[in-house]
Amino acid sequence: VLQLDKETAYLKEIDVLKLKLAEKATLEAKVKQVKEVCNFWQEDHPNGHCTPEGITEEAKICG
Repeated sequence: VLQLDKETAYLKEIDVLKLKLAEKATLEAKVKQVKEVCNFWQEDHPNGHCTPEGITEEAKICG
């Protein structure tokens, strides 16, 4: 009877770990959906990678 109780406890622990892994996978998927937005132009690129519309890289360097 004691062995059955240990087995049941292990099965429950496995179920809990499976749930935690599923939650982690869900969170990781949500993180991938989050996009970096620059602070200056509020566009979909990281800070320091700005090229506003109508301004070329050459114009940014000269100006």
